[in-house]
Amino acid sequence: MAAGNLSICTLHRKSHTSTFPTSHYHGITITIDLEGITDEMGRILKLLSINLTQISEFAGKQDFYMVRANETVQHIFSELYTVQEHIKPSYIRIKLLELLLILTEMDFDRIKNDYVYFSKSQRNCTRQIHDFIVEHIKEHYTIEELAERFEISPTAMKRCFKGMYGAPVYAYLRTYRLQIAEKLLREGSLSVGEIATEIGYTNPNKFTSAFRGEYGMTPTEYKKNV
Repeated sequence: MAAGNLSICTLHRKSHTSTFPTSHYHGITITIDLEGITDEMGRILKLLSINLTQISEFAGKQDFYMVRANETVQHIFSELYTVQEHIKPSYIRIKLLELLLILTEMDFDRIKNDYVYFSKSQRNCTRQIHDFIVEHIKEHYTIEELAERFEISPTAMKRCFKGMYGAPVYAYLRTYRLQIAEKLLREGSLSVGEIATEIGYTNPNKFTSAFRGEYGMTPTEYKKNV
């Protein structure tokens, strides 16, 4: 999942495992127990044109649905991070109803048709490429070098990587590097220069510029605020 994405799945008779490369995650998880919906809650949901049964039936058709970042979803969740604390519980309930209404109207069949499927060998190869570049985060490899190393065509590699990880190789690795930097800044054991070197930036100014573009402040400013 990339920033701003929404994943929908059913937990009924299924088991899901999620992993996050930097072991650091900002997000919201919503679990709905359909059996716990009271008659009164059902009437309120019906009044608001929210159909949980329909959402559940679509979610149960496959392991999960992925909705890529869009303005509607981002609008719902972004406001949850800025709302005043004393009204946050009530505000979350309102935004949840808004989200459920959007999901009720969502064309899940179209989303399913938009999926790009890859063969098992392509998926395995792409995962190996992913694991390699994050394990060698200080190094810089070209698409051609990676494709040759893992015996896949550059075109297929770029298409599979973006399809599986939601971003092109270089864009994904840039974001990953900055996420590692953010994690190291929070831990506070390394200087800004050391962190830049640790994630493969030989030029501290380029690191500062990239970090500011991602987080809205310089690494030094971020370190002071955490």
